[in-house]
Amino acid sequence: MPPESRLRAILGPVLGLLLSCSGEDNTAASSPPGAQLADRQSPQVVEIFEVGASVYVRSLAIEAERNRLWVGTSLGVNEIDLSDNRLVNTFTRQHGLANEYVFAIGIDADGYKWFGTNAGGMARYRDGDWKVYFPLHGLADYWVYAFANALDGGLWIGTWAGANYLDRASGRFDTYVG
Repeated sequence: MPPESRLRAILGPVLGLLLSCSGEDNTAASSPPGAQLADRQSPQVVEIFEVGASVYVRSLAIEAERNRLWVGTSLGVNEIDLSDNRLVNTFTRQHGLANEYVFAIGIDADGYKWFGTNAGGMARYRDGDWKVYFPLHGLADYWVYAFANALDGGLWIGTWAGANYLDRASGRFDTYVG
């Protein structure tokens, strides 16, 4: 199967599921978890877009407040406006990423986008401002694969060499290994 066909086969249904699950028609807050999806029709592909031949999508994140889809690829990050499925921005090393191969995307409560890369540490972005983090800053490793927001406002970071907890208020990293 050609790469672009494989991408359509994989990304199309994922994007369709994300779009069909983020619609305006929400069930009352008192509904049990999962009821919103159970009450709807089967997910359907709403739209697909191309990222290019031999370009691999490794991560997706929805920024609901701004109606944006963030797509981490092997050539950088794409920002998509979900109201019209228009490509808004593409970010590469020229913009602030230390490595274009983006494995993970996280969005925190303050609207910062966090990009975990393959051998390039992680980058933080918001409103044109970039900051890059490497092991010399306290990151456990250069390979970053996952992000999760902590209830206390901190950020959990999954790396090849272990997990980090970043206290965003102080900028302090704690590392946890097995």
